[in-house]
Amino acid sequence: MGNGYECALQIFFADLKRQDRAEFEKILALIAHVADYGTPRNEQKCRFFAGEKLFELKTRGGVRVMAFWDDNRIIVCTHGFLKKQQKTPRRELEKAVAARREYFAARNRQGIKIEDNTP
Repeated sequence: MGNGYECALQIFFADLKRQDRAEFEKILALIAHVADYGTPRNEQKCRFFAGEKLFELKTRGGVRVMAFWDDNRIIVCTHGFLKKQQKTPRRELEKAVAARREYFAARNRQGIKIEDNTP
């Protein structure tokens, strides 16, 4: 990537695109839907973790993307994984919680600048 930083979600998406193009396209379509219309109320597509202020976008094929909102207008996706059991693995939830905490700490230090480019 040139800056020495690798994005976990980009790596996950690159692998998913090679392994299962249909599931890759489904999760991208779901993220686009969330960007346009907000989080779905359908539990088959979205699960909320209210205490952690996170949500999990999901496909029927087991693809999961952990995310949260910044000011109800920016979707921040922390990482993706393939779910192989009924419950969301605790370590995946903890990873998303840590990423959310780091994101807002950086934002509060003004280490993240959000620009509104809407016309």
